[in-house]
Amino acid sequence: MNVHDFREQISKFDPIDSLSEQHFASLLNKAELVNVAAGKTLFKEGEVDKCHYFLLQGQIKVTSSQEPEAIVTADNEAGRQAIASFQPRKHTAIAQSNSLCLKIEAKTLELLLSWDHAAKYIVKELRPENRPDSADWMEALLCQPLFQSISPLHLQMFFAELEPLSVPAREVIFQQNEPGDFFYILSSGSAAVTRTTKAHPEGLELTRLYRGDLFGEDALISDRPRSATITMLENGSVQRLPKIRFEQLLAQQVVRYEDYDAAVSQDTVWLDVRLPSEFHQFHLPDSINIPLIYLRIKYNYLDPNKHYTVYCDTGARSAAAAFILCNKGLDVRVLNGGLRAAKASMTTASQKALAEVIAS
Repeated sequence: MNVHDFREQISKFDPIDSLSEQHFASLLNKAELVNVAAGKTLFKEGEVDKCHYFLLQGQIKVTSSQEPEAIVTADNEAGRQAIASFQPRKHTAIAQSNSLCLKIEAKTLELLLSWDHAAKYIVKELRPENRPDSADWMEALLCQPLFQSISPLHLQMFFAELEPLSVPAREVIFQQNEPGDFFYILSSGSAAVTRTTKAHPEGLELTRLYRGDLFGEDALISDRPRSATITMLENGSVQRLPKIRFEQLLAQQVVRYEDYDAAVSQDTVWLDVRLPSEFHQFHLPDSINIPLIYLRIKYNYLDPNKHYTVYCDTGARSAAAAFILCNKGLDVRVLNGGLRAAKASMTTASQKALAEVIAS
């Protein structure tokens, strides 16, 4: 028996019933079931546990030093709401029969509600009145995991500052090896991502972009030249944001770091996003190698149930990789300072091997 078995019942709880499908699914993944035997106390008056409990099965008696006692059952109106949710607790809750409750952290529910309601406001208020279809790309964007980790305030500023541009078919939005200056969202049409190499001087198509897709962030986060060329395949439009505002409103809100010792202590999976030639010279034990340029088309090889620590030499490329993977819903951190910083925490033999690579 798990939370998802009670999906229909949970969807009717107040205020959970106001969540979008996307955020409701997120709530189910974060909530847990709590069994309370008859006569046992769920919480006591005066406690601060920062959680909400919703009754799924059984009966709960709610008592207070200042109010009459009440009985909450799963099938009465009071049962649609969190049980005596004030903090510090103003009531004591005791199971009258074997009961089952849904437990969710108060800050998690509040964040989901705030984000969901803010997102609905943004789509309604910021789309041009003469372009109702503009809500489509906004809604597609807001459904992406990356945007669920951004505060409503930053979201509103982000959408308000986007600059719309119409782009005709076959026009190049930016060229490989150019410096990065803007972050982009494809709001209509489709585009090709191509990369020129010695083996493919004419350009090799890596993937295609469609409405709601993000692009251009790699160069901004890693402070390196554009790694590919983006060309419109049909008449369409993009939204763009200058580098400095992208860093303030998105990158700094999404990318998280951890030190080498912290990563090792939680049994992380190491993900090396350098080139294969760099990887073969030296890499952390048991690492997976997926170069940054191929991460968008190979991320599905990664286990979504694992914790990943992404690294490169200095942390620049791995920060760009973490941004991409966060948007795919993976649990990702960047190795703080990259391999150079990890050197101090490694064995003598590993330090020597790493030093030879860094010096070369």
